[in-house]
Amino acid sequence: PGDGRRGAARAAAQQLEVPADLTAAIAAVRNNASPEDWCLATYADSQGFALQLAGSGTGGAAALAAALAPSNVYYGLVRTTDTIDASVTVKFVFISFIGARAPERRVGKMSTPQGPATEQISPFHAEMLNATSPAEVRAASRPAPAHELVGRATDPPARHGASPRVGGSVTPVRPAR
Repeated sequence: PGDGRRGAARAAAQQLEVPADLTAAIAAVRNNASPEDWCLATYADSQGFALQLAGSGTGGAAALAAALAPSNVYYGLVRTTDTIDASVTVKFVFISFIGARAPERRVGKMSTPQGPATEQISPFHAEMLNATSPAEVRAASRPAPAHELVGRATDPPARHGASPRVGGSVTPVRPAR
C-alpha cells in the first residue's frame, strides 16, 4: 500500500508542464503557411519538470543549431521538405540535444520525462536523439535524415526490379511471378 502512494506521488511530481507559448510555437512549425520552421524547448530552472520555450524562427535546422548552448539540454522540432517521386513533401524532425558541457543534473533531468516531452512534439517523421554538437543538428537541415528513415524506392537494379530504401540500406525486391 505505501509503495503505491509513493509511486503516485512521484508520478505527480514528475508531471511535465508545457507553457502556452511553447504549444503555440510547435503549432506554428506544424503550420505550412507559417514562416516559422523550427522551435526549441529546454527545462525551466525549477524543481519540477517544466519546459520553456528557448527559441523559434525561420532558417531551419541551421538556425536552430545556432540557438543551442553547449551548457544546456534541449528538445527541438524542425520542418523540412523532401522530394519523393517529383513531389515535394513536408517532413518533421524531432531533435534532442545534450550539450557537451551540460551539468549532469540537467542531463539526468532530461532522461526522466523524455517520453512525455516527445509526446508533446509528436508526430514527426524522423528523430535525432541525443545530438551533442550543433554540427550534428545542422545536418538535419538536409532532407536526408527524414528521407532515410521514411524510405523510398530507388532506381531499379538490372535484375531485381524496384528496391526500396529501408533506413540507410537498399533492400532488393524480386518481382512477383
